[in-house]
Amino acid sequence: MALLSYVKVIWQRKWIIVVTMLIAAAVAAAITSQLNPVYRATIKLRLLTTTQGEVGSLVEYNIWYADRLLNTYVQIVQSRPILDELMEQVQLDLPPEIEVQALTNTELIEVSVLHDDPRTATDAANALANILIEHSRSLYTGSGRSATEILGEQLAQNEKEVIKARAQYEEVFNEIPPNPERIADARRVITLNEDVYFSLLRQYEQARAVEAIRANTVSIVEPAVFPDEPFKPNMKLNLALGIMVGLVGGLGLAFLFNNLDSTLYDLEQIKQVSRLPVLGEIPKLARKRPIALLASIFPESEAFRRLRTNLFALERELPIQTILITSADPSEGKSTMVAGLAFTMAQAKRKVLIVDADLRLPTQHRIYDLSNEVGLSSVLTGDARWDDAVQSTSIPGIHVLTSGPLSANPFELLSTPGLPIILQQLQQQFDVVLLDTPAFLTVSDATVLAPVVDGVILLVSCGQARRETVRSVCDQLQNHTARVLGIIVNRAQKKPSRQYQKYYRAAMALQDKSYLHLARVGKSDPARDAGAASDPAYQPHTFSKS
Repeated sequence: MALLSYVKVIWQRKWIIVVTMLIAAAVAAAITSQLNPVYRATIKLRLLTTTQGEVGSLVEYNIWYADRLLNTYVQIVQSRPILDELMEQVQLDLPPEIEVQALTNTELIEVSVLHDDPRTATDAANALANILIEHSRSLYTGSGRSATEILGEQLAQNEKEVIKARAQYEEVFNEIPPNPERIADARRVITLNEDVYFSLLRQYEQARAVEAIRANTVSIVEPAVFPDEPFKPNMKLNLALGIMVGLVGGLGLAFLFNNLDSTLYDLEQIKQVSRLPVLGEIPKLARKRPIALLASIFPESEAFRRLRTNLFALERELPIQTILITSADPSEGKSTMVAGLAFTMAQAKRKVLIVDADLRLPTQHRIYDLSNEVGLSSVLTGDARWDDAVQSTSIPGIHVLTSGPLSANPFELLSTPGLPIILQQLQQQFDVVLLDTPAFLTVSDATVLAPVVDGVILLVSCGQARRETVRSVCDQLQNHTARVLGIIVNRAQKKPSRQYQKYYRAAMALQDKSYLHLARVGKSDPARDAGAASDPAYQPHTFSKS
């Protein structure tokens, strides 16, 4: 249930999310277009893994040391001496931006040079690789003598001692008479010196082989190539990031506005705030559609019929003859709702009277194209009788008591003691009396009428009514001991099922032609008037003079 409410908020505030995303994307594109392009040239190098064991014997690779070696070179590449030599070779005033990465589970490192000139970036990357290769041996040995040089000196010194020992052996061997002991000692000296010599020679060869390998420790695997496109700014990536940021920001704004916005957008919110039964859900009516077209089979007429059925069901408990329809705020469709409900009730063979009790901004006379020279205000002031003021309409079964001339004090006029008496007289002549009143919170006129009618219906318009105003109207109606029948949800977001949509479209075209003569309410239709005159239940201006 919580997930569904989140989805409703997102759908309801979708334009905030969309606009935020578009703005974020536009900002990202604008900033990206202002940035200078940066090119990236990358060269791939290999570092030979150091080995353990003698040359010619079993060789083992020191994996741990190899990993440390790679990380060491990552730091060496960005060291100050290397950068100084690079700037000197490429003739740069400032060191370029360098990125170094050791590729996992390999002996490879990637060295990237970023510069606003693609040629400079390429030359700097290749020059940096050559500098590392040239300095690879010195990076291992440092500034002191190498092992080969030290062993070479020791080998030359030992070679001299071997030659000297052999000369002494010949001298002792040629003595007369021969001395066996001295000859044996001289031979042992020769053997010892030769063993030392061969040991040094073997170490010398190994050291020279290792240094030869280390001399080629760094090698180029993939040279840097000329970059055709800039590495950054990346327009596609920045746009994607801008859209993502806009999406997150839009969602945040959507939920923020939803918490700050007190407007009621759906049926669940209205039911939760009003705590009243819903009598009907009327979809948004097409503008300038004649009231007579509600007799057709459109979704609007079906909604009005369902409303009529629910009201008739309430009559089983208590009689409901006079009904006041009001709303919290103006422009919620109250007058149109009264006209539509009256038309639907007239279809059910009910004799309906509409009383336009809005003495400030009357509407019903315009809906039915009637004169407003005499009306409710005239009856309340005693200038006319109600049976003379009631007018019949072009729709059989519907009569209207217009507001009459505007009054300077509408509230005092509606508060006269004669109004309840007039309503009682009207109930004797009509099956249903519908009162169209001003908005409840705008003026206090409806508070006078609410206690004297059989029932009050509150009209709540989706997307317009606010939480605090609806709650306030419900509380005030309860304080005035008015009998609140329920609420009508206007402009409800209800659509017919897909199975009926095609049927509704075809029926709309047919009914528009059938009701073409009713396109403007109030126009004379002889055939219709003759049919109405033949029905005793719908005789216009047939009232008892009581």
